[in-house]
Amino acid sequence: MIGMEVAVALDDSMSAEIGTARPKSAASMPVLVLLAQNDLGYQNLVRLSSLVQVNARDYVSLDQLKHYTDGLIALSGGTDGPVDQELASGEPKRGRTMGGWSANAVFWPVFIGNPAARGGRSQRQIEKQVLEIAKRRSIRCAATGTIHYLSKNDAKAHACLRCIKDGTKLADQPQDPRDLSFQTTEAMLERFADLPETLAVTEKIAAACQVSFSFGRARLPHFPISGGMTSAQTLRELCAKGLKERYSDVNETIEARLNDELSIIDQMGFNDYFLIVADLVAHARHSGYLPGPGRGSAAGSLVAYVLKITEVDPIRYHLLFERFLNPERVTMPDIDLDFPDVNRDQMIAYAFEKYGHDHVAQIITFGTLAAKAAIRDVGRALDTDPRLVDSMARLIPGVPKMTLEKAYKDSDKLKELLQASTEAAALFTLARRIEGLPRHTSIHAAGVILSDQPLKRSVPIQSGHEGIPVTQYPMDVLESLGLLKIDFLGLRNLTFMREVLNVRRHSAKGGCPSIPYRLTIRRPFNCCVAGTQWGSFNWNPRV
Repeated sequence: MIGMEVAVALDDSMSAEIGTARPKSAASMPVLVLLAQNDLGYQNLVRLSSLVQVNARDYVSLDQLKHYTDGLIALSGGTDGPVDQELASGEPKRGRTMGGWSANAVFWPVFIGNPAARGGRSQRQIEKQVLEIAKRRSIRCAATGTIHYLSKNDAKAHACLRCIKDGTKLADQPQDPRDLSFQTTEAMLERFADLPETLAVTEKIAAACQVSFSFGRARLPHFPISGGMTSAQTLRELCAKGLKERYSDVNETIEARLNDELSIIDQMGFNDYFLIVADLVAHARHSGYLPGPGRGSAAGSLVAYVLKITEVDPIRYHLLFERFLNPERVTMPDIDLDFPDVNRDQMIAYAFEKYGHDHVAQIITFGTLAAKAAIRDVGRALDTDPRLVDSMARLIPGVPKMTLEKAYKDSDKLKELLQASTEAAALFTLARRIEGLPRHTSIHAAGVILSDQPLKRSVPIQSGHEGIPVTQYPMDVLESLGLLKIDFLGLRNLTFMREVLNVRRHSAKGGCPSIPYRLTIRRPFNCCVAGTQWGSFNWNPRV
């Protein structure tokens, strides 16, 4: 089941006027929970999420929402929703008219119950009014729960995370007596024993939500081709031309290798991919950007070599195409594109303009709470003595992929500290619960997504640098949806090499001599073994 919670401005008084510098905060607005019934509903969720993020407002207006109701079921948001809020305010005008709007929009307001809320007298009264309104409007109510964490044991960790977000202390926050954990079937049956009809509605909602995804199906963009040729024909024609430019003597072995690769590429449906990558590299070269010579398993492709995507001859060095593409192991091709760091943005902008503003986006990444950061953040939230927090943090090694569990196993001093101090032990336990959770967002260092269909149909986006959007899904989700990722890497080394070539080209001594392909040269390797070099890119320590 896929859905989203969204704050809604029900009328003009709740939303900002056009052009105002300070729009009203979504925190004071009622919320709706929107669930996708089908693929159209999912697309509308994507559009709404993109609308909220791109407009830099944490809410949508009622007028905006009305354009995206198809395929959606709306839950009234419980105690945070418009129905409950208006009834609780003593001015139930909107609460009583909400039903008419929801019925017209095919939305179902629901009341949300849980032990604490249902136990209070005021909430009982609101619950009664909601049921009365729903009955008069012929609107069904469903049994649901407000879920902020999975287990009851996570309540304190959840409160701590809110303190970290707001920069507050846990001791200063009011205690929330509600159980906001995920409820079992048995617990829900007991909680709504006096309202069995709401449980039946919940089951119907769950059965009605049937969104399907085609995982693993590549959704590659189409390379623009004129003259009525197919992408397979165009690729074969370009390879035939490139083959003559790369080899003065084309023998049967080379021709057979090229035909085999082209057959596999066509069989796997990646003709457009090679055309797109070849076009990007050609544009970089024609623009004077000095693209890299290629690396990784793509260097084993003769097609990539004759298209001038790579500069390493796979025939001469006996490199295997099967390490790059193999029909028995169907994966998306992955050719890393290296450009001078000062030209990376221009290359992304080129792809953005060529393949369409709705078809290209950069990729979001989620920075997580690392081990040492979790200790310090929890320490601030608990208002722990900074000296104790600092002592604990210093015992966590600052190495990649370090976890609190590993630090505990490897450090006798940390074990002694936790045994000697109950305060330190409590901090450590809480830090372990939040370790690894998302803390902030950033943009993937290299990845760019290209899609055959407008991204807003399948992936929610948000505003990014220089007008290029950023996906709200991380890379692993995008790849599972079959979207093409191309890595645009900006390398300072290439910028430096280009400047060296420019200097030599304009010097009195003439051009820069080519570096011979002689594997017997030992001096560069001896230099690296001695450890006297720095800044070497992609140098393998096992060489």
